[in-house]
Amino acid sequence: MDNLHELTASLSSLKGIYDILRIVDPINKCIVVDHGATMDKPCYSILNRKTFCNNCIAMRSYIENTSFIKIEEAVDSNTIYSVIALPINYNSKKLVLELIKDITKSSSTTIRESYRKQIDSLINKLNEKIVIDEFTGIYNKSYINERLPVDINNAFSSGKPLSIIMADIDHLEKINTDHGYPIGDSILKDFSTLATKHLNNNHWAARYGGEEFLIVLNNTDLDKAYNLAENLRISLENESFKCHDTDIKVTASFGVYSIDNSKMDAKEFINNVSKNLLRAKLLGRNKTIG
Repeated sequence: MDNLHELTASLSSLKGIYDILRIVDPINKCIVVDHGATMDKPCYSILNRKTFCNNCIAMRSYIENTSFIKIEEAVDSNTIYSVIALPINYNSKKLVLELIKDITKSSSTTIRESYRKQIDSLINKLNEKIVIDEFTGIYNKSYINERLPVDINNAFSSGKPLSIIMADIDHLEKINTDHGYPIGDSILKDFSTLATKHLNNNHWAARYGGEEFLIVLNNTDLDKAYNLAENLRISLENESFKCHDTDIKVTASFGVYSIDNSKMDAKEFINNVSKNLLRAKLLGRNKTIG
């Protein structure tokens, strides 16, 4: 295809099925083409949102190179949409085609007002379930994969700092062996709760895997990120976990890293912070390296 408008024209037969046919850039969260017209507004504007969706299927389609579907409700509206996201390539640039249909008044999906709150709650729970770690209640690795590239892009576009912290609970396998897995599970949950208490609205935390956690700090430079990690490390060190009649002391190791002026992707960013975490562990654990 010579241009994006030719692509949308070739899909004109779908316009009788879907209410909205558009092409989006999931990294920049913007609409590239909407019904053949070039647009310059955020992709989440259709949902009356002030920021992008946590369960962004356009980003998931972009990353995993396959199609996804979800149900989403517009904020402060009775409108419910079905959204299908499909990855496409145009002049070596990867974008996402979204096929959107208003299913609120469909004959098969007419929703009684008495069921509205239940439907709203179900949609929210289903969308949260995709990106929330059920065990700890914080975000999961899928959310890291989808959100971190966007935060990196925003940091470079705005010139604002971006830092990440990677934390690892020290000797959790030994705690599981000595005291049982329920105690280890409790420690993971309590650490997640403790970590979120140290964060503000520009920050978010996710379980990276096992006993490892990633904390992303938007608008935060290296010094502030290091101080936050140290405060969290000390807070955990001062906690005690009960196991029958025994108090268990738990520590964690932390790596901290901030992006500089050089462009890097999420994989490089995580690789760099994981190196600092490894240094903290090699130096005896219960340390913060940044």
